[in-house]
Amino acid sequence: MVVALAEHLALHGELQLPGWVQDACIELVPAWFPVNTPEARLDALRYAPASFACRGVFLDRRALERA
Repeated sequence: MVVALAEHLALHGELQLPGWVQDACIELVPAWFPVNTPEARLDALRYAPASFACRGVFLDRRALERA
């Protein structure tokens, strides 16, 4: 999740992507959902930022706005 967050912040903050992010090829199997209700899963699948979704971490992008 740290790799996904670093990539997300770099891409949206117009910062240089750290080299260790590119080297990290980690995907959670099975996928991880912080909230495990059907509605929350659907929202997470629909709205998860690409940096997280490609690594198997599905959270609603609004969770990052609150952080």
